[in-house]
Amino acid sequence: MHNSFKALGILTAILLTTVKITAQPNEKPEGLWAGDWLQNGAKLTVSTNFISSNGKLKGTFSSDQLRAIDIPLQEVNLIGQKISWKLVGDASTTLFNGTISGDKIVGVFQDGKSGGVFLFVRSKEKPEKPLEEELVIKNGDVNISGTLLHPDGTGRKFPLIIFIHGSGPEGRWASKYLAVRFAQNGIAAFIYDKRGVGSSTGDWKSAGFEDLVNDAAAVIRTLKKHDGIDSNKVGIHGHSQGGAIVPWVAVKEQNLAFIVCSSGPGIRMDEVERYSLMNNIGIDTLQPKQKKKAEEFVYAVVQTGYHNFPYSELVKYWNTIKDEPWAFKLPPQDDYYWTFSKKISGYDPVTYWKKVNAPVLFLYGQKDERVPVRKSITRIAENLLTQNADDVTIKIFTNADHTLRLVQKTTGNFQWPQNAKDYPGVLIDWVKNIVK
Repeated sequence: MHNSFKALGILTAILLTTVKITAQPNEKPEGLWAGDWLQNGAKLTVSTNFISSNGKLKGTFSSDQLRAIDIPLQEVNLIGQKISWKLVGDASTTLFNGTISGDKIVGVFQDGKSGGVFLFVRSKEKPEKPLEEELVIKNGDVNISGTLLHPDGTGRKFPLIIFIHGSGPEGRWASKYLAVRFAQNGIAAFIYDKRGVGSSTGDWKSAGFEDLVNDAAAVIRTLKKHDGIDSNKVGIHGHSQGGAIVPWVAVKEQNLAFIVCSSGPGIRMDEVERYSLMNNIGIDTLQPKQKKKAEEFVYAVVQTGYHNFPYSELVKYWNTIKDEPWAFKLPPQDDYYWTFSKKISGYDPVTYWKKVNAPVLFLYGQKDERVPVRKSITRIAENLLTQNADDVTIKIFTNADHTLRLVQKTTGNFQWPQNAKDYPGVLIDWVKNIVK
């Protein structure tokens, strides 16, 4: 047996002994369970909710520390007292196997070669959740499906924050944690599936920035007419790629109450990609000769993606360095990466920032590995602050990365992700102050 599995077995035995489980074969899993995951001594507080729907057991997962709420579980199965499920992430799938006894569930989880144990206790709490309204908004022949989260109260018009996606196939779940937090603070929030994702039609792989801007603009126009929304207090939030296009959205849809740009670039997209790829291969850790080769490789990739360097020539070059430990595999020639890159190659966010006339909050992690923070802030400030010096707030979180989580040590014991200090409180408080 693999040593990691032996360790999990020992930990589970200890946990089972500690909670004094007794046989209760008819125990039902439906309801809210609160508890912890434990991996290599690091604890993560979570909650899991199981429901029965159409004869099938379903579940969701939430964690404040991971900024996750109501993330659907996959393949929830119950056989006797044994319960199992999968939690599917962007880069991995975690398997859970537990035993229900009375008001406790204990078990193990496994993600590749890593894993740990968990203990849940049935919770009697019924946390208040915002009202949710499912909406479909049309932008030409594309249907944008999303969820409007209403704060408590009826017959009132609320301020609204609309979340614009980051890169890739991002659905509404990515922003639901922040949306719920805003709704709990008296601000309605709208989250939606990017075109071609979830319940939205269209194709995100063939879309350029203009398509995504038009989707967001259609959402803004529609929701400003909603009976429960104060049309004078509607603002937008964009993270990463969303942060790149929020100024374009703001120029297209004037009279926004506020703009939040989270980890958004202030330079051309080809420069952003070069910076990101350099960090991805650990350029600063390489010896001079290797560093020079790596820089040339990244330059060739960006020239192919964003300009007109032939893919065939890039492949030839890659074949000369493919055995280097830092040389990542090239996307196939028909991959959307190459066509999308060319569509956005000429985009410079500053072109639009200089035309923005709404209050803006900029959020950055000091150690952002995807966007050059100092350069971005400097370029944006040179163009924006001359017009709106009284309406611009910049917050840089110490030792935080692109996702506004703390950068962890590469050596030492395992750690769960930690949010940057005061995040997301800084974001929520700023918006509340703007729309009060």
